[in-house]
Amino acid sequence: MIVICEQCGKKYTVNPEMLRQATTRLKCKACNHAILVAKPRPVPAPPAETHLEDFVEEVPEETEAAPQPELAAASAGTPAGREDTGRARKLKGLGLRPKMLLLFVAIPLLAFAAVGVFQLVHMNRFASAMTLETSQSVTRSGEEYIKRTARSVARQCKEYLLAHPEITESAMMNDVNFRQVAVQRVGLTGYTAFYATDPMTLWAHPDGRLVGQPLTGAVKDYVGKDLDRWLRIVGPLDRGENTENAGYYLWVDSDGILREKYMVVTPLEGTRYGVTATIYMEEFLRPVKKVENTANRMTLLARNYFIYSLAGVLVVIGCVVSIYSYRLTRSINTITDHALRISLGDMDAKLHFQSKDELGSLGEAIGLMQNSIRIAIERLRRRR
Repeated sequence: MIVICEQCGKKYTVNPEMLRQATTRLKCKACNHAILVAKPRPVPAPPAETHLEDFVEEVPEETEAAPQPELAAASAGTPAGREDTGRARKLKGLGLRPKMLLLFVAIPLLAFAAVGVFQLVHMNRFASAMTLETSQSVTRSGEEYIKRTARSVARQCKEYLLAHPEITESAMMNDVNFRQVAVQRVGLTGYTAFYATDPMTLWAHPDGRLVGQPLTGAVKDYVGKDLDRWLRIVGPLDRGENTENAGYYLWVDSDGILREKYMVVTPLEGTRYGVTATIYMEEFLRPVKKVENTANRMTLLARNYFIYSLAGVLVVIGCVVSIYSYRLTRSINTITDHALRISLGDMDAKLHFQSKDELGSLGEAIGLMQNSIRIAIERLRRRR
């Protein structure tokens, strides 16, 4: 059986068979306090018709102390006592610090990240939509500009032919004045040319290799595999259908690179002649590309700023929560250890803890409880 000293709280193991009287007075080794130990009453035997196993509960065997007048010390300040305290403080789930980190770091971080990703996605969509709309608007404006240029040059060519009715197609090739009218610059990379239908033949063009021969066969080396798109534009002219048409096709430039061009075919009304106007569309889209690059750069900067901000917020919040949770759990552990010492009978333990918050109030309440228990024990001793 276990006996606890009421004065100092030290525990002792006593063999009931060594007690000769109903009440025995023993002395505590730690404080010399007299302890009254009552001999347990014998347990009545069970009825004959029942089995002992029905009334007996198995418990682990304990080492009995040697029969002495004075008791053998067992726990209070021993390692076994500290082991009991550790088992009492063992947590069954997440501690307070992991919970605080989860609540004040992980959840806000996920929310902040979700909002940031949402903003970045919409920023990218807005930049893409703005670039696409600007590109389409600039493309439509460029197409209208080329059509107006082709129609203007066609009117000038018609006026020149009306003023020079004697000019022949072969003479057009060498007429400098006619070339100045028929071949004009369109933007920085485009130009106009003069043609005749059935089949389509150029009689004025910046590239002399394409002048004076059917154009379809001459441009195969320039358009390559994109000949079908080019024929959709000039095919009707080969058949003698002199109507206005326009479209895109790829053209092999002097550096051997395929670039997209836009061509407009405008007839001279009442004749088999007409004017073509072509230009590289990248000339119109170059400013749009600059806007797109600027938008992409700003989006990249915004993404980097968000990542750096997220990392900074994470570090600051993590440090603040870690420091605060450490101080909070340390205070709680201090109060818990003090309460466990009181539960083991150490009524002289001092709680070295000061705080102006709820934990301070809890420490004061435990101190008052400790004083009340000490006074109650002293009253019991006086009565004895």
